[in-house]
Amino acid sequence: MAKNQKLSLCMIVKNEENNIERCLNSVKNIVDEIVIVDTGSSDQTIEKAEAFGAKIYHFDWENDFAAARNYSLSKAGGDWLLLLDADEEFERQDADQLIAFLQNDDYDGAHFIIHNYMSTEVSDNCTVHNGLRLLRNNRKYEYTGEIHEQITRVDREEINNKFPLKEIRLYHYGYMDSEVQNKQKRKRNIPILEKQLQRNPEDAFTLFNLGNEYLAMNDCQKALEIYFRASAHLEAQKAFTPHLLFRMIYCFDHLKQYENALIYSRIALDFYPASTDLKYAQASVYYKLKRYTLAIEGIQKCLEMGDSPSTIKFITGCGDFRAACTLGEIYFELEDYEKALYYFSLALNHNPHIFKILGLIGKVLNKLYEDKTQVWSALNQYFADPDYPPNFIFAVEILFSEKLYQISADQLNNFSQCDDYPDDFLYLNAKSKFFLNDYTGAYQILRQIFAANRAEKHILPAIKADSAILLFVCDLLLEHKDPSYSLAKIRENHDEDFYLICRQLSLIATGSTEIVIPDNEVNEDQENNPHVHMALMVLDKVLKAGEFVFFEKLLPVLNLFDSKTVLLQLARVYYQNQFGAMAVETVLQSIKEFNCIDIASVQILFKELNK
Repeated sequence: MAKNQKLSLCMIVKNEENNIERCLNSVKNIVDEIVIVDTGSSDQTIEKAEAFGAKIYHFDWENDFAAARNYSLSKAGGDWLLLLDADEEFERQDADQLIAFLQNDDYDGAHFIIHNYMSTEVSDNCTVHNGLRLLRNNRKYEYTGEIHEQITRVDREEINNKFPLKEIRLYHYGYMDSEVQNKQKRKRNIPILEKQLQRNPEDAFTLFNLGNEYLAMNDCQKALEIYFRASAHLEAQKAFTPHLLFRMIYCFDHLKQYENALIYSRIALDFYPASTDLKYAQASVYYKLKRYTLAIEGIQKCLEMGDSPSTIKFITGCGDFRAACTLGEIYFELEDYEKALYYFSLALNHNPHIFKILGLIGKVLNKLYEDKTQVWSALNQYFADPDYPPNFIFAVEILFSEKLYQISADQLNNFSQCDDYPDDFLYLNAKSKFFLNDYTGAYQILRQIFAANRAEKHILPAIKADSAILLFVCDLLLEHKDPSYSLAKIRENHDEDFYLICRQLSLIATGSTEIVIPDNEVNEDQENNPHVHMALMVLDKVLKAGEFVFFEKLLPVLNLFDSKTVLLQLARVYYQNQFGAMAVETVLQSIKEFNCIDIASVQILFKELNK
């Protein structure tokens, strides 16, 4: 690409073989030079970088990111420096904007908009922040700080208006679960931050970053304690302050301290009234408190405000698809299905790539149409081409989620033969047979999925993980004496805890009293025991198949977990499967035995007892 200014990519890396090709592919056509500083890789990182023509330098790691960064800057010969991490990807569509910026004489760098993907998969449910990723190579600047390093002038003079924010996007994958586990980033980062705090115990920025580490580990209580220290002297002009307040609100919300969340949302909105994201966070708390009028008013205000300015934006979609989708969920809860459909459709218009919204539309259509055969044709109106195989697959999956099993089966039988996405079609056909109680047919098809061991991209997520559960449940319902094959597939596609719970269920199914779940899991006392959730994932399949007697036979597995909310979780499974009377009975049992109830259970009682 023709340009007057040369651009050097500067990166520091260690064991990034899973990421570096994606990163380098995203910028290979816009950079003139690739400078890689390796701090001790033992995998194929260097070899993969060399394939792109990178210049490789080695630097002894000293627990100091700034030192490594500055070394990389010293090796670059371009007029400008593109500063990326290996777990980031440049948005190729923004290349022209970047090239145009390089021609200016007014600035010394630029901040880009970084989308941070979390959890297990890439989705629109990501956080957003701005980061300095472009620097003029005039030797006036250097990094300082062992971690979360910052650009400063070498002469320590003030930096004024030299680094504007550009609408150039990066995608960051480093905080997804797999990356964090592989690199043990928290164990690396926390000691460095604590060392900084020994020198300056009340440095708000360091405290903020330390809190972020605990938040990333889902320790909201510890994160909140540190955030409190960081917020002791709030300065609205500091770039991290709005992020600090937003994350405090998130922690209060997660810990169900809703009144505190509202207090801090008001404080935050006083500082940053133009932040749609903060307004959305406040309205979401009102929704959780079932203060519907305030929630609706707040979210409608979000739609009027539109997207937050980039400096006070934290998550995507608060001014459009996310707000519209939440309004749809509120109206669905209020049983105003026409308004729910309107707002779900609006959300889909804003972001047509979110499968969840199509699922919610299917849920509304199932409520609106008494003749369930009309649900299929109405749902197809939301697809540009209903016969396009991926669209068809999505639509059938939505019918399954709405328990329209026979209609799903009919559509699968009527669909023209398609060799694309073989595992998706096998999976859907297996589900069709399973939910219509042909467990032998389902079992045979599910084994085909695992026997083929294909690497093709699937349309539906987690096909093998769910297929393993269905295969195991088929083993139970068919009373196979040896479920070792399905248990092996459970072990391959789920974690060890889930495998042990399935082993326990298989023993209970045969009448065995043997306990295989370790004592530390049996005695775990927490409100939302994840092992209860795992057991109910399997039990839910049994109940969806209509095998109520067998479901009751397996229920004793729940007695193995100490959890105050076990009966409330069970009640939700009953309710979701249209066993309303059993849901009410189980909620009442929870009140009697554990003196425990939650908002969702109150709603079950209200709706069922007022029928």
